[in-house]
Amino acid sequence: MKKLLWIGVGMAVFFSLSGSGLCGPAGSLDLTFNPGTGPDGVVDAVALQPDGKILIGGYFTKVNNINRVQVARLNSDGSVDPTFDPGDGPNGEVDSFALQTDGQILIGGSFVVVDGLRRPSIARLRADGSLDATLNTDAGLSAGLISCVAVQTNGQILATGNLTAFFNNLSHAGIARFNTDGSVDTSFDPGTGADSPIYAMAIQPDGKILAGGGFASFNGTNRSCLVRLNPDGSIDTGFNPNPLVPSTSGIKCLAVQTNGQVLIGGIFVSLNGYTRHNLARLNADGSLDLGFNSPAAAAASDVEQMVLQSDGKILAVGFQSGTSNNIFRLNGDGSLDAGFTPVAVRINALQVKKLLLQSDGKLLAGGGFNGINGTNINNIARLNVDNPVSTTLNLLHPQTYFGMNLSGVVSNVYRIESTSIVNTQSLWTPLFNVTLQTNPQFILDTNPAVGQRFYRAVSLP
Repeated sequence: MKKLLWIGVGMAVFFSLSGSGLCGPAGSLDLTFNPGTGPDGVVDAVALQPDGKILIGGYFTKVNNINRVQVARLNSDGSVDPTFDPGDGPNGEVDSFALQTDGQILIGGSFVVVDGLRRPSIARLRADGSLDATLNTDAGLSAGLISCVAVQTNGQILATGNLTAFFNNLSHAGIARFNTDGSVDTSFDPGTGADSPIYAMAIQPDGKILAGGGFASFNGTNRSCLVRLNPDGSIDTGFNPNPLVPSTSGIKCLAVQTNGQVLIGGIFVSLNGYTRHNLARLNADGSLDLGFNSPAAAAASDVEQMVLQSDGKILAVGFQSGTSNNIFRLNGDGSLDAGFTPVAVRINALQVKKLLLQSDGKLLAGGGFNGINGTNINNIARLNVDNPVSTTLNLLHPQTYFGMNLSGVVSNVYRIESTSIVNTQSLWTPLFNVTLQTNPQFILDTNPAVGQRFYRAVSLP
């Protein structure tokens, strides 16, 4: 039997854990999701597969120290899925996903090559991450960035961004539709298109298409930052939200409610002559819903992304200068929901850029960050939205060893975390998971830090 000796370079803490259930209130970090060191760069796109696995895209080369270039798939617990490997991947950023019913995956972004083959801005991956070479838009597309990609019910592909599509000796800017082989669909004709890039897109149940961005006109018609198109690409003249007054980039995100109303977010100052900062709701004809107003969105410098809950509440991302709290929840009238703790995001490169609500009510967040609510986590995280049961941690006497006794429930799984500062707003880093075989059980930190280190355990399901 080996003895555990103090070698003078750290401190462990013996602890016990009482209670059952998971972490904390709505807005707290979901500790059952552990991506390890996470992506080594920004996450710009997140998608959820029907089997619960999570696609992430952006500008990174590794995920938890495993080679995954710009795109990866995670298991539901945050670990890297080894069955999905894009090889050399795209040579530029991935900004959007769309899932086909056959399990294949469309990606859009600012890349030119995917796994060694030329596929500018749009590509299709098989379920295992390899490139599907049968989709090729190169002949009819010139694009600097595809910001949104979507699959229609007939399998055709809609794409928006900083793009120009070519056919019949004409060019169409901002939006295009492609057949399943990547050829341009000539039956979709938006005319000259948008005079500036399109950043956001949503398809209504009736097949009409909402497009938002920084443009002033669409096909020569005044449409400030927002237009609705008929399924053939022509402007729907029955929808006119003008004038919308942008302060810089205009509309960044869109969401269609079940009653046909449309939420718009971005950077703007007024709509239809009414002051509305960064977030507004429109009626089905494009007129402003005067009953919706959000001071919380006005306090942010922008609204980057939003998702709708089934109860009508709105989860939104907005960067607020001088504070790290940039995920908040609104009630149906736009007022701040006091039952949701604003999420403290420690920014590394950019703010949280993407939100995705899972069917179980938990919220995936991707972006450029290295901490949430005091816990070190890089660029992808999952949050609780509904209030789970909290656990209680009782710290016992510190000892000068690198081992510890964990008291809990046999067969339960616990995550061990550490910090160097315990009496302030500490930053806890996940270390490893352990399944309790005996109670108590002696466990060892095999990679201790130099200096003082404190430990805690969190019960996982």
